[in-house]
Amino acid sequence: MRLTTPASAMAAPGGGAEGRRCPLGAAPSPARSAAGPRRSSETMALKQVSSNKCFEGFQKVFEHDSTELKCKMKFGIYLPPKAETGKCPVLYWLSGLTCTEQNFITKAGFQQAAAEHGLIVVAPDTSPRGCNIEGEDESWDFGTGAGFYVDATEEPWKTNYRMYSYIKDELPKLINANFPTDPERMSIFGHSMGGHGALILALKNPGKYKSVSAFAPICNPIQCQWGKKALGGYLGSDASKWEAYDATQLVKSYPDSHLDILIDQGKDDQFLSAGQLLPDNFIAACTERKIPVVFRLQQASLHQQAWCFVILGCMQQVVRRASCYWACFYLPVSLSLAEGGRGKEVRFCCASAVKECDIHQAQLRFTARWGHGFTFNELI
Repeated sequence: MRLTTPASAMAAPGGGAEGRRCPLGAAPSPARSAAGPRRSSETMALKQVSSNKCFEGFQKVFEHDSTELKCKMKFGIYLPPKAETGKCPVLYWLSGLTCTEQNFITKAGFQQAAAEHGLIVVAPDTSPRGCNIEGEDESWDFGTGAGFYVDATEEPWKTNYRMYSYIKDELPKLINANFPTDPERMSIFGHSMGGHGALILALKNPGKYKSVSAFAPICNPIQCQWGKKALGGYLGSDASKWEAYDATQLVKSYPDSHLDILIDQGKDDQFLSAGQLLPDNFIAACTERKIPVVFRLQQASLHQQAWCFVILGCMQQVVRRASCYWACFYLPVSLSLAEGGRGKEVRFCCASAVKECDIHQAQLRFTARWGHGFTFNELI
């Protein structure tokens, strides 16, 4: 089977610009003009932890007192050269289990693409820290480093573990007050638990984000062990309350189809085969609601290796999708699915990015198993 698109949709992405590599071991540089916090009556208190020149912009880390989480929080922020002279779109990155704000900014290599496209990239921590809650450091998949991007309702977590509201409200307000952002052009993406967070934030807040991308995300947490442990611990034993933080459930009631979703998944990811990620369920729900989603199965093995491979290999396209001055164009395509030996044709929508009327659709391997029994392998 072959899924066909117009020849113009197969244009190759543009080449990367040359730039200075990020001297991550260099001494912190002083804040300057747009590369540092703005000084105004609206500016919230920020403490600069580090600053490094990177591809002619600045990779910085700040600390602040969070009102939502009742503790000190850190976030990384990349300020591209364009931030020196004007407002920039903002891309929020959400990391996975056990991570801090450091993982993405030191390992992903996103800064060159962000510098090219004039994007501010924000990478927060994954949970509150140092709250002195009994048991918060006992498990790698619950508590510290595992906030799961929910607002906890159960004791003793509900006072501090409010990562959903922190990412949705407090952090963007902080970023917009201190840096030269364009609040109307904001997108979100993440990996694993962070992919789950990106999906639910986009689905629970229609129109807030221009695009959402997720790498090896936990797509249906109410059906997997990671999700059951986290949601049960933070929200209580009533599983019906968990659905408010489950992407597969949320997409079933999403009000329209105007959302640009990309999911990248490693083919041999051990947590995919273990039933922790469940992208099939999410794709089936999107199809049922006629919500466009691009699903790409990558040649990668372990969960962590898939993260490195996808981030390094696909950052240019993700940044292009998140450059919010691009319009969204939904390209209808046909594909043939086999069901018990009988051919059945369905309609599917594939999201493409449009800039100056040129459609870009990367060639990729598309393989998915659908919850309703269809199986297909397709080369877009």
